[in-house]
Amino acid sequence: MAIETRAHVHDLVDQLPARQLKALETILLDPVALAVALAPIDDEPVTDEDRLRFQQVQGGRGTSMDAFLTEFGLTTGDFPLRNS
Repeated sequence: MAIETRAHVHDLVDQLPARQLKALETILLDPVALAVALAPIDDEPVTDEDRLRFQQVQGGRGTSMDAFLTEFGLTTGDFPLRNS
């Protein structure tokens, strides 16, 4: 069964667009990135209180999601919403 799973994963990787390979490499090599990738979707709305806390922790600085995804050659369109 493990051999079949390995072959299936290889087939899936072979089908990935080139721009997504870097993101996959990061997830596979970084245990934190892997944990984040496997975490359940947080569907709770962000409140004004949350935004204020984020700004205080970051000193008002941060990286936009678009800038973060661009670093890996991705866009939000690469992550279609999934239904639970």
